[in-house]
Order: sequence, then structure tokens, then C-alpha cells
Amino acid sequence: MTQYTPATEPISALTQPIPIVRGKVNAWRISIAGIFLSLGFSSALWGARIPEVRDALGIDASEVSILLCGVSAGSITGLIVAPIVMRRVGALRVLVTGLTGLVTSMLLLAVVVGITHSLVLACVVLFAFGGSMSSLAVTMNVEATTVEKFGNRALLPFFHACYSGGTVLGALFGVLAAQSRMSLVQVFPLCAALILVAGTLSLLHIPTPKAPLRRFVTGADVQSRAGAAAGRRRGVLRDPALLLLGLMVLGMSFVEGTATDWLNLAAVDGHHLSAAGGGIAFAAFMAGMLLGRVSGGMLLDRLGRRTTLLITGILAVFGVVAFLFSPSPQLIAVASAVWGVGASLGFPVGMSIAADRPGDTSAQVSTVSVFGYAASLVGPLVIGLASAQFGLLPAFGLVLGASALSLLIVPFVTRATR
Repeated sequence: MTQYTPATEPISALTQPIPIVRGKVNAWRISIAGIFLSLGFSSALWGARIPEVRDALGIDASEVSILLCGVSAGSITGLIVAPIVMRRVGALRVLVTGLTGLVTSMLLLAVVVGITHSLVLACVVLFAFGGSMSSLAVTMNVEATTVEKFGNRALLPFFHACYSGGTVLGALFGVLAAQSRMSLVQVFPLCAALILVAGTLSLLHIPTPKAPLRRFVTGADVQSRAGAAAGRRRGVLRDPALLLLGLMVLGMSFVEGTATDWLNLAAVDGHHLSAAGGGIAFAAFMAGMLLGRVSGGMLLDRLGRRTTLLITGILAVFGVVAFLFSPSPQLIAVASAVWGVGASLGFPVGMSIAADRPGDTSAQVSTVSVFGYAASLVGPLVIGLASAQFGLLPAFGLVLGASALSLLIVPFVTRATR
């Protein structure tokens, strides 16, 4: 059981009383939530503007896939490079660099798409855009697990709920921009300015690597440090338990990412719903995700990780099956919402489990987050290839298999966690 410093005792690494430290931790928590929100906003805004980018560049569907490959290649590069750089220079510098790259790439994208109309330059800029987003994503998850250790309750679902809230805001902003007939040259700089302001305000309260606040550790962290050297020698990729945890997160991220990219189209093409019906099904899924993450902290504190993940895993399996075989638009919407609730906690709880394991915490959290984000990037592509051979709804059998596999792994990865 983790032993926390009593609230009435001063912290040896600090000269300030504990109430002031708690205030700084709260500011740190809000800062990380702001980064999650900003990244979700950026991701949704880019997804909402893809049709306009296609029209501005004058390209067809096959060339749009080239643009998306540029984003994916940059994202994978960021996933690989960010953990290495973070261990060398600290999380704060990676967050500053990622935020700068995100804002700069959005400004350049406005120029390239709205003025030069160059497909090659657009791919280069989107490579930087994807790399900036993924480096921010990995680092903010590591920071989130660090902040979570200062409290005695689950916070990762809250942070990921902020990301989901950011995607909703980004989608709404995209709708308003389209109704106002704002051009891409106007939209991207405006969004870059918003993200710059929100991100800068968030970074102000994140402690530096040598700040006293980061040196305040719990008894569990001391044990973690004691095993860190052995963990580094062995390497995180040689740890079977960590790889099993990564596989669980990969499966649930695959379930989530597939729904984000394909659920709307599957409802329209597979179930022959109208465009509005497909939009309702997709909105129901996003609402389920947000509901699961908002209430996830309370469920984890009351039921524990194993029980909560088993319940949500069963809901994910049930939601996918119900979506595949529902005979009416109403049931499809309900199934989508259940699917969203079921897929909502696998990724954030996986981060918490990785952070509580003995060894190098940042390396383990980074490794598990790479599994999750890689599945979100590659999973939709796999579904696309499978749908070309078997049809879209039959391809969703892969989603069902991934959710069932993650559910089977849950008892093993939660066996030795608090």
C-alpha cells in the first residue's frame, strides 16, 4: 500500500508548508488539463477541415491519403523520439517544443494550403504537425501520471475527458467557421493564436526538472527509484508484464480509434442510415466516451481498477456486437454510446498502471502510451484495408476481437496494482 506523507508534516525537500505545495500541485494539474484540452481542440479542428484542404489543393481521394500518411509518419516519429528527448532534457522542454511546433505548423499550413497550393509542401508541414501532436501527447501523459501520484485518487480519466472536451470544442469551432464562410487562411492562424495563448498559460505552472516540487516523492516512488537502474539495464521492451499492459492498451485504443474514424461511415454505408443518422451515431459514441471519462475517476476510486476495467471491457464488447447487429437507427445510436463508454477508460487507466509499476516510471508510461497512440494511428488504416476486401461491417470483426482480447488481459495487468 502506498505510504503518503501526512498532511500535517512538512516535506523535507521543500521549505514551504504543505498547503502551499498543494496549491502548486493544483496549478500543475490544471496546466496539464489545459494541454490535453488544447491537443484535443487541434486534432478535431484538423479533422473537420480535411475536405476544405482537399478542395483548396485540388486533389482527389488518393492524394488525400498521401496527406494523411504525412500526418501519420510525423506522429510515429514523434512517438519514438519524444520519450528519448524527454529523458535527456525533461518534460517541460518537450512540451514547449511541441507547442511551438504545433502553432508554427498550423500557420505554415494556412500559407501552403491557402496560398501556394502545393501538395508536397503540405505533406512536409503535416509531417511536422503530426510529430508535434504526438510528442505533446506522450509527454502530457507522463506528466499526468506524475501529477496523479500526488493525490490518492484517479486523475487520468479526468485528463482524457479534457481531451475529449477539446475535440468537441474543435468540432463546434469548425462548424461555426464553415457557417461563417471563413477561409483556411483565416481559420488556421486564428486557431494557432488560441492554442498559443492556452498552451502558454498552461506551461507557466509546470515545474522544471530541478524544481523542488518534482523532488517530493512518496514511498512507492522511492521503491521505484530503487528498481529503476535494474529496469533500465533490462530495458522496458524486455519486460513481459509491461508488454502485456501495452497490448491491453493497444486493443482498447484500436477500438476507440476505429470508431473515431469509421463509425459514422459504417452507420451510413453498412446500416444504410442517412447522413444525419450517421452523425447521431457518431455523436452518441463521443458522448459515451466523455461520460465514461468524466465518471471514470469516481468508479476507479470506489471499485478499483480491475473491476472498473472488466465492466467497461464487457460494455465495449457488447457495444460493438450491438452496433453490428442492431436493426434500427435508435438501437444503433444506443449501441454507439455503450461502445463509447466501454472504450473510454482502457488508455488512461493503462497509463496509471504503468506509472505505479516499480522501475523507470517515465520510460514505462512512454512505452505504454506509444502502444496506445500507435494503435489509434494504424488501426483505422487496417480497418480500411480489411473493408476493401470484406466490407466495412465485417471488418469491424477485428474491433470485436481487439476488445475481447483486452478484456481477457485485464485480470493479469491489474493483479499487482493498487
